[in-house]
Amino acid sequence: MKSQWPYFEKTWQLMKIEWDVNALSLWRRNLRECVEEFGKKTGEKILSDLEQKQKRLLKNPLLGHREAILMNCKKEYRSLLLRNKRYKIIYYYDEDKDVIFIADFWDSKMDPKRLANRIKK
Repeated sequence: MKSQWPYFEKTWQLMKIEWDVNALSLWRRNLRECVEEFGKKTGEKILSDLEQKQKRLLKNPLLGHREAILMNCKKEYRSLLLRNKRYKIIYYYDEDKDVIFIADFWDSKMDPKRLANRIKK
């Protein structure tokens, strides 16, 4: 007997997060520098915060604010600040593939115009 609930027959795909290679490299470098400058405990807090932000994104991919400097891009780039408010992740959500793509790991002390140059339109 076939189910009367068509949504039970659907194959559910879980949303996932993919990191750009350069963004991941920047994240690792900045975390290493943070640990060297402020200690292991601070590095662990920032790592934990990033993990929490990713979990929240998986529940709500449109959580971050639209990134103003990237409004003219084809993709809808958003950002989330990490706990220390120095770093933020720049991402977009590909609804068709159900993937959150982290395009950049941004040090907010840098000139915002450089962000637009780093992001591939």
